[in-house]
Amino acid sequence: MKQFRISLLLLIAALCVGSLSMQAAKQKKVYVNSDMRIIAQPDKYGMYAKLTYNKDHIDAKVYNSRDMMVYKLRLNDITEDTIVFDGLQEHYFFGELNETFLYVDNRMEEHTFFRNGKPIFRKPVTVGDTIWFLQGFIVLPEEASVYGVITAYDERTDRYSVNLHNKSDGKLIDTKLFDRFAYGESYAKQERVLGSITSANDGATKVPDKMPVFPGAQTGLYKFLTENVQYPYKAQQLGMQGKVLVSFVVDKDGSVTDVTVVKPVHKLFNDEAVRVISKMPKWEPGQKDGKPVRVMYLMPVNFSLH
Repeated sequence: MKQFRISLLLLIAALCVGSLSMQAAKQKKVYVNSDMRIIAQPDKYGMYAKLTYNKDHIDAKVYNSRDMMVYKLRLNDITEDTIVFDGLQEHYFFGELNETFLYVDNRMEEHTFFRNGKPIFRKPVTVGDTIWFLQGFIVLPEEASVYGVITAYDERTDRYSVNLHNKSDGKLIDTKLFDRFAYGESYAKQERVLGSITSANDGATKVPDKMPVFPGAQTGLYKFLTENVQYPYKAQQLGMQGKVLVSFVVDKDGSVTDVTVVKPVHKLFNDEAVRVISKMPKWEPGQKDGKPVRVMYLMPVNFSLH
């Protein structure tokens, strides 16, 4: 968020240099570099901004070299001493709305994250809000196994009290304290604050006596992924890369079930990762006390052009 605000300020400050000459124009196109500074000629990133001067505001749209919009900003005014950018600012990732920032009186009041066009998380949070989790990550409601309801806020400690419930039956799991929220960050790792979130996957455990084993062990698993992962053609064209974290359950008979994206990157990559994991052959099941058990497993699926 801080980096976004700095980039925004740099862009607006750079625009101030030519503000008097541009005010007479209805629309202006300028080249910008990766730091959002206006430059005379396009650099290797090929980014540019389209400025549209309306009666009471200025629209600024920033594009990358593939003509895909990266930022969409509404500016109320540009002068040497005053910067006013009230209203909704949008950030796009490969053509899809990724984040919005609501500014009031030049101050950020609300920050909302999106995935697949749907709002996934909003900051700041308030008492009564519901937050959806899968293995400690904030996800869309349909992907969640656990949801939390904020019941109280302590200004002295700056912590939220949250009741965690199983999504399947609404049963209360526990009450935990959160000292902050951030989309995509695992709170299961913050043991001093949250501890671990109980899974709702029908008794699946993450700590068996013996972990499941893929046919051929790690070598077989690597070979399977290498031979079956298909890099999405559109993603290749756009130069997209990323690592998708997938959770799934190896059942008592070794079959793979409950395949879910825990840490998404882009829909193209998310869908391909789920497809590949879902077609895995049966594993050697995990064991606890000498008996087969359902085991939850986390696996990264990496998409790299290099």
